[in-house]
Amino acid sequence: MNCRKMEFTIFPTAEVSRELSRFVEIRLHTDLQTDAAARFRSYQEHLTRSLQLPNYVIIDPKQPEEAVSVLRSATLGEDSLLGWLRSP
Repeated sequence: MNCRKMEFTIFPTAEVSRELSRFVEIRLHTDLQTDAAARFRSYQEHLTRSLQLPNYVIIDPKQPEEAVSVLRSATLGEDSLLGWLRSP
């Protein structure tokens, strides 16, 4: 499942929405050909060791250079997303 489909089908479900409310969402648009997108790709690769999309990352705001947890998946169901969101 691609990231846009997840945004419209899985993220809005009651349980996922409740878990997501504990986080601050930041999106890095890395698929454009701009200087900002190039910097975002570099940051993404640093955090995730991958340029694969989508990547979901939990970051501690006190240490934004290191990922607490990374989820690389384009085929993610509600249960696996919930498990990941609850893991840190």
